[in-house]
Amino acid sequence: MVGTAGLLAAKWRRRPELRDDARFSMDAAFLAMLFLTAATGMALLVLRTTPAMGVLLALHLGVVFALFVTMPYGKFVHGLYRFAALVRYAGELRRIG
Repeated sequence: MVGTAGLLAAKWRRRPELRDDARFSMDAAFLAMLFLTAATGMALLVLRTTPAMGVLLALHLGVVFALFVTMPYGKFVHGLYRFAALVRYAGELRRIG
């Protein structure tokens, strides 16, 4: 949670000439979703023995689902694309010889 909050704060404090305003909102939304995922997960851990656990679990799973749904629209999905490209390349190398 501290890391995502720090990244978000650094994005807001960045000098205007270094900002990419076209992608700022999507990057900030991803970091906010990551923060909410961590926060609801921590709340779930702390309150797991209380009657609020069911509601918190539903909230946490909803936030995780929203994170995964929005992931393909940000630049952070690049890691998955790169992994798929490497797997495909390895398969092509195996077929060649």
